[in-house]
Amino acid sequence: MGAAALNPRCHAGPLVPCAMVGAVAALSAYEGLGVAVHGSSGCWFYPSSLLRVDLGCTDLSSVDAMLGSEERARATVESLLGRHQSVALVNTCVPAIAGEDLAGALSDLPVTVVDAPGFAGSAWTGHARAIAAL
Repeated sequence: MGAAALNPRCHAGPLVPCAMVGAVAALSAYEGLGVAVHGSSGCWFYPSSLLRVDLGCTDLSSVDAMLGSEERARATVESLLGRHQSVALVNTCVPAIAGEDLAGALSDLPVTVVDAPGFAGSAWTGHARAIAAL
C-alpha cells in the first residue's frame, strides 16, 4: 500500500508543488495584478524559476520570523504597486504559523492576502485558495 493510500494529504508524486506555488501560478495569470511571495527567498525561487514572471518576495530572515514581518510585507507590496494596479501577497509556511494580521496591517493598500502555505496541501489547494481570495 502506497503512502498516499495511508494519508490522503500525502502527495502521490514527489513533483507536485505545494499550495503556495499553486496560488502564485493562478494569480500570475491576471493582468494588472502583481504577485509577491511572503516568505524566504527559497520559497520564492521555485515559482519564480518555473513561471518566469515578475514575482516579488519579502525575503524573510529568521529575525523577521521572530520579530514580525509586516514592514517587509509593506515595502514589497509598495514596490510592486509601482508596476501593477494591485498586489496579491501569498503567505508561506513560516509567516502562516506566526499568525500576523497582514490583511489588517496592509488594509490601506490595494492588496489581497492569500493564505496558501505549503502545508495546506498541493498546488490545486493553493489555486483554489487564490481564486477564492480574489
